[in-house]
Amino acid sequence: MDLTNLNKDRKNKRKPSLDMSTMLYGKVPPQAKELEEAVLGAIMLEKSAFDNVVEILKPECFYVDAHQRIFKSFQSLAQKSLPIDILTVVEEMKLREELEIVGGPYAITKLPIQ
Repeated sequence: MDLTNLNKDRKNKRKPSLDMSTMLYGKVPPQAKELEEAVLGAIMLEKSAFDNVVEILKPECFYVDAHQRIFKSFQSLAQKSLPIDILTVVEEMKLREELEIVGGPYAITKLPIQ
């Protein structure tokens, strides 16, 4: 019996290596909805909060689409040198025609109390 051919046959019958991208498919990415809401609420409550986080956070940092849209409205208000509070955010979201997409005025008003 020739053992050299036996080892070659074993090598050829190995399973192909797993593709890591298929291992991640179907998994939910990390998310913390309550934390996102707390950050957005804190920005509306504390005047200097947006200035502190704008260098770190980007809209893409938020998992929830509504939170991304709200943060973009914060950026827009800051560029206009307007305060970031419940009233101005609701008005900005109306102008952007995104208020109903994020859940209406109620969704904005409940953020600071999370």
